[in-house]
Amino acid sequence: MKFEIDKVIPMPSKLSEFKVIKKSLPRQKELMIHRIVFKDNFPKYDVFNLSQLVYPPNLISERLLNTLQEAGMTGFVTIPFDKIVCE
Repeated sequence: MKFEIDKVIPMPSKLSEFKVIKKSLPRQKELMIHRIVFKDNFPKYDVFNLSQLVYPPNLISERLLNTLQEAGMTGFVTIPFDKIVCE
């Protein structure tokens, strides 16, 4: 399967605007996150739910991941997500 980027669009500030864009896509098109930018003063949350937007649906902080691993917690799978930038 060949993967091509059709176009890059900025993320709308409102979820309702995003849903309109997503619904306007043909069935074979999918939205993907190019990057997520947080301002330096953004709160240090440990869980981000993106299920309304795109896959992966949930992101967790490295801090939370380390805590879960140190506690010996099992039964979950993590995949690195390197598209977050802090400015």
